[in-house]
Amino acid sequence: MVTHNTPKSLENEIIKFSVGIGTSFEEASQALMEAKEKGNREDLMNINIYQGEPLQDSPIQNQSNAQYFMQVLNYLRETNASEDLIAAQERLSIDSKTGLFNKLGYETKRLELDELGQNEGYFVLLDGNSMHDHNAIKGYTLVDRYLEASGEGILRAAIDGICRSVRSGYDRRENEDMMFAENEARTGQDRRVRTEVSDIVAHRVNDSAGDEFLLYLPGLSGREGLQIAKIVAERALKTAYHMQIQIADEVKNPLEVYSSH
Repeated sequence: MVTHNTPKSLENEIIKFSVGIGTSFEEASQALMEAKEKGNREDLMNINIYQGEPLQDSPIQNQSNAQYFMQVLNYLRETNASEDLIAAQERLSIDSKTGLFNKLGYETKRLELDELGQNEGYFVLLDGNSMHDHNAIKGYTLVDRYLEASGEGILRAAIDGICRSVRSGYDRRENEDMMFAENEARTGQDRRVRTEVSDIVAHRVNDSAGDEFLLYLPGLSGREGLQIAKIVAERALKTAYHMQIQIADEVKNPLEVYSSH
């Protein structure tokens, strides 16, 4: 996380995100566009909430793909297929670089929620700012590392779930976000393997090449739901920035990072 103790040189290196929040993907997209046009792209918390007339989402484009994926996965489970075979099928729905749901995974989760009658909620859409400049200065390979680190941080915010995110948001226990990466480093946990169930659906919109991320918070509505969505958005940004700071520090001080290991 970026704090008052973070060197300005490192803060300047990270990719900042703008965020749009709405009750549909279309609303979140509009809010994101306004955040980029009217907000400060160097602001670490450039978050905008949709204020216009309600906008409906388009139907899932590849619903048949999601249905087929679910059928195969259910068949493997029902026939007691090997864990390796089930895991291989599940990996088809995951972005291998971040552990977030890819397009197939997101559409499958939305289909599952629709079948359960959970068809309303809040959408939190994050998009990297000044990507042309970052690519020109850092190069695509390093930018990919920053984006992958951001995705891992966003996944952590999703795994924390709505309840823990809200509790931490109200209590301002920001040190929790600073600790998780160090804990995972000590245990050797692979953050790209999604093994925990969350009430937040986290998605890398354009799969392994994207700088756009989506958090869908099902079952939320009204002012209380919006407040929760804002807290989750802030938590996602903080964890994404914290992961990026580690990359920036490694790039700026490679010998110190190497000697610390």
